[in-house]
Amino acid sequence: MQNALLEAYQAIMNGKNIRNFKNWFNHLTACRALDLARQRSKLASRTGDLEEIEVPDEQASPIDALIRKEAGHELLGSVMSLDVNHRTVVILYYYQELSLDEIADVLSVKKGTIKSRLHAARLKLNEKMMQPNPKQVMEC
Repeated sequence: MQNALLEAYQAIMNGKNIRNFKNWFNHLTACRALDLARQRSKLASRTGDLEEIEVPDEQASPIDALIRKEAGHELLGSVMSLDVNHRTVVILYYYQELSLDEIADVLSVKKGTIKSRLHAARLKLNEKMMQPNPKQVMEC
């Protein structure tokens, strides 16, 4: 967010003509978030680790928290393995909580395209999450 704000400030100070600031800034923020996600994905592929911010649940047992954390880690890994078009709509819809109309404005595509990409991404994620994990099969 800070990078997007700095970039917006620099664009304004350099006299860039911005017609619709809200849409332009949302697009800029989404692009910077994707850049950060790409960097994080590259780093994770090198180290084999995806850092997660976890909010502790006082009523959950430690084993439940561990299972939930592993499931979230697996889901995030699956989302990051999607192609960029599908990953983008999933991140903007579920993680950034933008509406379909807002996503369409940010990405400059039609709302129907966003719906179809989101549907296809859900199908791909469901397929990936239903495949048995080879590590789990070996451990049993």
